[in-house]
Amino acid sequence: MTMELSASLAIGLLLLACACAGSPAAKRQDEAAPVFDAYVEHRADDCAARAASARCLDESHWQYRIGDRVLRTHDELRSELRALGHRFPESDDEHGFFSTVTLQMRPQADASYASVQRLIQLAAAAGIVRLYFPLATDPQATRRAQPAGSYSPGDPELRVALHWDDHNRRTKIQIGNSFLQDAAELRAAIASAFAAAGDRPLTLVVDAADLVPWSEVARVIGMAPGARLEFAFGQRFQ
Repeated sequence: MTMELSASLAIGLLLLACACAGSPAAKRQDEAAPVFDAYVEHRADDCAARAASARCLDESHWQYRIGDRVLRTHDELRSELRALGHRFPESDDEHGFFSTVTLQMRPQADASYASVQRLIQLAAAAGIVRLYFPLATDPQATRRAQPAGSYSPGDPELRVALHWDDHNRRTKIQIGNSFLQDAAELRAAIASAFAAAGDRPLTLVVDAADLVPWSEVARVIGMAPGARLEFAFGQRFQ
């Protein structure tokens, strides 16, 4: 499935969400179409949380990796993305600098939403706007072909807020003023939004708290194949 990612950045980002969960890992390709895997991964052998089979929220235990280059600090990540973007330039004019690089985004399931947003935003700042997320489509999701034509500000949208409940260590899902109890309620809400949109394109706005695990964000996206996707950014990473 194909989705467009819109965000409040200086430039847009293109998100391609794959309907197949097990797509093969990307390898560095030729100069004309460079593709790199981008990881957010846990790398701490002495992590007490992991030893207790719990989710690790210690940011210092996480790192980024582009291809085979391990990036342990945010400055290293920023520098690597800038170098990568300028190595494969597409255009540099009054509209800004853009690169031909495509990143296949592969965050671990329990990586924080904030860590993924940092990767997205720093990539965009480096002119890398082609981002591909291998995501699984929910087999019970309402499927709808993406309507042809452009989107306008008046098109319908469904905003799904994801809150992190630190006390219970779980994600809470909210639409409007209501908190949903389970995935079935979320599927029903998305199906209802598609029905109400009719022939108009529907925008799915995912508004997640920093500590929400990426797996929960991916699950919501997978329930709305055919929707235009927009991320609400809680932080701005420079």
